[in-house]
Amino acid sequence: AALTNLPAAPNTRDVESALRLLQKDLLYDFPFARPSDCAHALAALLHPFVRHLVQGPTPLHLIEAPSEGTGKGLLATVIHLIAVGSDAVPTPLPTSEEEVRKKITAALMTAPTVVLLDNIGHVLDSASLAAALTTTLWTDRLLGQTRMLTAPNRALWLATGNNPVLSRENARRAVRVRLDSNVERPWLRDGFLHVDLPGWVRAQRPALVVAVLTLLRSWAQAGRPQGTVRLGSFEDWASVVGGVLGHVGVEGFLGDREDEHEVCDPAEEDWAAFVPTWAEAFGEKRVPARDLLDLAVRSGAFQFDPGTAPDSGAKASFGKALKNRRDRRYGLWRITVSRDTNKKVNLYRLE
Repeated sequence: AALTNLPAAPNTRDVESALRLLQKDLLYDFPFARPSDCAHALAALLHPFVRHLVQGPTPLHLIEAPSEGTGKGLLATVIHLIAVGSDAVPTPLPTSEEEVRKKITAALMTAPTVVLLDNIGHVLDSASLAAALTTTLWTDRLLGQTRMLTAPNRALWLATGNNPVLSRENARRAVRVRLDSNVERPWLRDGFLHVDLPGWVRAQRPALVVAVLTLLRSWAQAGRPQGTVRLGSFEDWASVVGGVLGHVGVEGFLGDREDEHEVCDPAEEDWAAFVPTWAEAFGEKRVPARDLLDLAVRSGAFQFDPGTAPDSGAKASFGKALKNRRDRRYGLWRITVSRDTNKKVNLYRLE
């Protein structure tokens, strides 16, 4: 039976009952692909209740699936219902960087408990979002004014998408919750434990909140043991949330760190493949972008047609891509940029 009152000193049976309600009841019908995905769903549930214990920023919880109808939006909905007690108001993420920044500012002005970025359908390569995810204070200029606004960033950041593609900077700021029903038309599934899961959550919210708090009180009374798995830029979050999940016996937290490439922009894989070709051709010599573009065309990198010279648009795009990878490391090599003041061109070198 679910706990209806928070135990003063939760015992093993209380913790087991709380976990059973969360894992075997609330999350039962979600087709988590791996243990880490279920652990990260629980981490999202914990977030609003432990945020005051985390000193630094917290990552984006990315709920993703191979296709629509798998339950991404539903999972985000129930997490929001438990955290806030009301339905989520999804926020579509624009493609324009300026609009993304405005959207973040507008969202954080209300000091939300949860920010839901719904149905990401483009490559998520936003410097503004990357910055927001690694700060606890967001500063921006108010729309139409010269006055600056500083808002606290304590929200649980959720995002949903079908096989979303992220830049490396955004991917490293995300923990994944992958759902995979392994059927062609997941929206036709039936036989669910709770036919109306949001309705059940609304009715059972007190018991669900008590379940979460039972896990936290048990962890606190055990001396707040800290998690041992680290995540760069989110060390305190990983220590606290990983500590809670480890204490109550949930496995898989951050167990998919080596699989980050699955959501990374494929362009990064192209660059990782091109850099050894660059090193073989030029070694550590400083070369202009046009020489590297010629090499890319000859080697067939980046889907250039070797028999066709790239147009001016491709040249500009390639030069921008090079500059954006300044000081980025690929294996043993790091891309560096310097300026030839006589010829007024950038020169690129592998170190």
